[in-house]
Amino acid sequence: MSDLKVALQDLMQKFDPTISRDGSRAAFVAFGGSQASRIEVQSRNLRTGQEMAIPMQGIILGGTILSPDGSVFAYRDIVDGKSRTYIVAPGTSIGREVCEDCYLLDFFPGNEFALVQVKPGEILKMNLQTGEASPLLVLHGERILDSSLDADGKRIAWLAGKPDGRVALLISPIDGLPGDAREADTLAEADYYLGSPVWSPNGRWLFYLSEKHGRTTLAARELDPMTKRPVGEEREVYISPESRFMLNYPMGNGRIGVAADRIIFTVTEVQGNIYMATPKFGGRHT
Repeated sequence: MSDLKVALQDLMQKFDPTISRDGSRAAFVAFGGSQASRIEVQSRNLRTGQEMAIPMQGIILGGTILSPDGSVFAYRDIVDGKSRTYIVAPGTSIGREVCEDCYLLDFFPGNEFALVQVKPGEILKMNLQTGEASPLLVLHGERILDSSLDADGKRIAWLAGKPDGRVALLISPIDGLPGDAREADTLAEADYYLGSPVWSPNGRWLFYLSEKHGRTTLAARELDPMTKRPVGEEREVYISPESRFMLNYPMGNGRIGVAADRIIFTVTEVQGNIYMATPKFGGRHT
């Protein structure tokens, strides 16, 4: 990836970027202010520059997810001491609560259903209108760390946290028996960090963050167009040119979004300045 540019830049810190599959809209969590904190979810039309901001009541939870067509997005907030997930529909600026103590991981095609996690080892398919949910993937003794749907809504890419501290990146079909993970294809299993698996819109690539070579890089695996099984070895798509640019800082906060013609991700620039001042008391130097 040689054509790298800053897409969203101002003085606010940004987390959890997500982008529609056509690359026209992005959403993210923005935080600013050291004494009077300002936390909000922002949605931005990348073609017109039009913005919408929703103030958040709690600490930074984020969980921003855009639907494939960019018309709906979800976010998490803490309200009345509880973690709640909201969705914002077209033409509205107020979120509608869909579940409590849950994580909305992705939208199915059509935006009527969503991939939702309530328990560490279970992923559900939830009807966003009725709240009814059925299990898609159930693990015993392992945790599901993250997950995303392919464009057809027939397969999920997911990260499994194992009891020994290792992590595995897998792809599973979801048109079989509920909770059946035996059909999973393993793309990677490692004792280093893996995070934020996201499908390309055409289903030919799976992008994710990897620390295989020490520093966090944007990596990809090519997939067979018919079987969606991995083809070839892991490829490094983007490596930060400078050590002060980090893709996963603080640890575990790295996140990417993939559109047809671009990839959006957070880069944290770490630097510090030392200032010197001469104090004055009563108009005289000390």
